[in-house]
Amino acid sequence: MDNRTAKADSVFDRLQGLYQVDPDEFERLSGALIRETLENVPEEYRAQAYGVQLRIEQRLRKYKDPIARMNAMVEIFWQQFREFQEVLNDPREVLENKRRCGTSAKVIPFKGPDPRH
Repeated sequence: MDNRTAKADSVFDRLQGLYQVDPDEFERLSGALIRETLENVPEEYRAQAYGVQLRIEQRLRKYKDPIARMNAMVEIFWQQFREFQEVLNDPREVLENKRRCGTSAKVIPFKGPDPRH
């Protein structure tokens, strides 16, 4: 077993059941682990990783019940897994669908401050 696997097992053992005993400590510890993981993402992907995490947190925010939240996490996982499989099976088709279904946006220019003021 490598060092990362041992660390993950140790973290899992610590988190297991912590939510029922001390939900605040669970939130603090899990938040710290997420931040640590995101900081270890290579620099060129870090902003994207933070964006993904933010979207996940936004989707899960409405679930207060731990079981409902877990079910939502599982749903998110399988949705992402299906999308991943589609990309692996036919990347060109996925790119074409994104191009066809993508929405165009019009950039609205903003004027700078009036230099006379």
